[in-house]
Amino acid sequence: MRYIDSYTDDQAGNAFRRIDSQVTVDAQYVLELAAPRAPTLTFGAINLTDEDPPRVRTNGGYDSKVHDPRGRMYYAKALFRF
Repeated sequence: MRYIDSYTDDQAGNAFRRIDSQVTVDAQYVLELAAPRAPTLTFGAINLTDEDPPRVRTNGGYDSKVHDPRGRMYYAKALFRF
């Protein structure tokens, strides 16, 4: 789990607005095959629950220095040893 605490937006003029906290879930599964010279396979997801970043009064609608707007992302990788 990744937790970003709430904070005060001090960039929106004189209105010190509270920005909500955010919790995202990342997960991965590693598969180590028993065969000789077999790769180690990893499968995972970032922001598994597809949480949107809290709204902020900017052109993009989110705080690009704190939050990630890309949503759910999947990945896979293979590790070969020689």
